[in-house]
Amino acid sequence: MSDGENINTMILLFCLRETIWRIFINIRCKLQNIYSVIVEQKKLEGFDLIFTRIPEISLYQILLFIGASYTIIVSGQVQTGSVFLNAKPEQYRCKNKLDSFPDATYQNAHFASADKRCYNWDIDWFAKCPNATTISDFENCAKLNSMLNQENWKADATCSPCEEYIYSPNNTFSQTVITQFDWVCDTSVFPMNSISTSIFMAGLLAGALGFGNLSDRIGRRNGLLVAMLCGFISNLALYFVNDPITFTAIRFLSGGFAHACVIVSYVYIMEFLGPQGRTWLGCQHLQLFAIGYISLSLISYYARDWHNMQLIISLCTLPFFLIYFFLPTSARWLYSKNRNAEARQVLLKLSDKTGGEMDDSFLSMFEE
Repeated sequence: MSDGENINTMILLFCLRETIWRIFINIRCKLQNIYSVIVEQKKLEGFDLIFTRIPEISLYQILLFIGASYTIIVSGQVQTGSVFLNAKPEQYRCKNKLDSFPDATYQNAHFASADKRCYNWDIDWFAKCPNATTISDFENCAKLNSMLNQENWKADATCSPCEEYIYSPNNTFSQTVITQFDWVCDTSVFPMNSISTSIFMAGLLAGALGFGNLSDRIGRRNGLLVAMLCGFISNLALYFVNDPITFTAIRFLSGGFAHACVIVSYVYIMEFLGPQGRTWLGCQHLQLFAIGYISLSLISYYARDWHNMQLIISLCTLPFFLIYFFLPTSARWLYSKNRNAEARQVLLKLSDKTGGEMDDSFLSMFEE
């Protein structure tokens, strides 16, 4: 199977579950739309009174949706990156004593490792084959003396768990987190790979809880900026990581900042849409998440080392720092902070961009 086919198989298995979930979301959205039509005549009240003077959804509001939702694409890359970052190699074996020879390769020294890839023969090759000087000599010696025939084993022909591993150069990825930290055969009660993934998932929860309150304090727009800036720094830092503890700690932070983008961008978008627009675009918000994990197949095809993969993911955050300057501050949030003059300017600009009919007299009545 080619490298491209291997990658496609991995992404298809992961996408199957997500596709079923997206179908469920779309069905739910259609039901919500039906319900919205039923209550369409319900009187607007509170902040939603502004939508009597501006459209509930327009091209400008859709552009705001796309701009703010760009963060979801990056979040999709980060949250599903483990599919490739932590990919298990197809071919690996224990490192044996013959691998220290200059002419040793994954293939020609394979015979000196046990068939069970997580164990190694307890054979003193130099004592058993004192005249051997090359890998071929040792292999001929092993065959001649039936050293690897289990029926002829004695007490010294046993197996021990691997201490180090050798990975085939023909694997789909040249290096993943699993191969760098030798997590391929972790049979402990709490495997490091599972612990690392669990801590990453805890980071998602921490990001959702922490940035909800933070965005209430500093605003949705600034909350997105902080989340993306910290996400860029943490993802870039992972490029330089070479030990499992630091990797796990930074992935926790990376996951938190990634999921913060999901929470904050959703609230930001909803505050610029009327009731009729919230239902449909609210459901489409997480659809951009799919673009994130689909793009990983392209990234991983060209970046076969997890460090390079991580570098590209971090660089994908950069376009947002340009988008940020085109995103207005939420008027609803400004009113909640009693910054009425700034909120008024935002609403007048929103009215102008959407073709609305809002003016100072209406806003004075609205603010009373």
